[in-house]
Amino acid sequence: MLKLKSRKTATVLAVTALAGTGLIGVVSTADAAARTAQVNNLRTGGHNGFDRIVIDYKGKKPAVKISLVNSLYSCGKGDKLSIPGNKILKIDLTPAQAHNQKGQNVYSGPGRLSTSSVNLTTIKGVRMACDFEGHVTWGIGVKNLKSYSVSHLSDPKRIVVDVKR
Repeated sequence: MLKLKSRKTATVLAVTALAGTGLIGVVSTADAAARTAQVNNLRTGGHNGFDRIVIDYKGKKPAVKISLVNSLYSCGKGDKLSIPGNKILKIDLTPAQAHNQKGQNVYSGPGRLSTSSVNLTTIKGVRMACDFEGHVTWGIGVKNLKSYSVSHLSDPKRIVVDVKR
């Protein structure tokens, strides 16, 4: 019987053995990129009866998870991020990235490095919280949120979040 020194060694050996059998495959960077949305813009605007958030992307349509939270934290470090408003609409896209395969940012829109103030009726601020391991996450600071709806549009590909006033 082979005695292993660590779980990590056992895992590496198991993955190597399975890859050799063809039961699992190695995913190339190009394959992963083809299955990942590349987020390149976010904009906000006021309309009659609602404020709107539009997120532009290229590639495959990402899953969108939206939740209402009291605080927003950066991924990785876990730092609490300040954002105006009395609640935060957290928007998480996955699989998604806001950088290219060389690691260069393709998103330079509002809230990339700091909170961007927005002076709309309901939307008060935008802050990117994460661009890591297939997740792109924003916090949208809102005041007196009543309801919201989400839709996917194409040509160009975009996610639209309408926040009722």
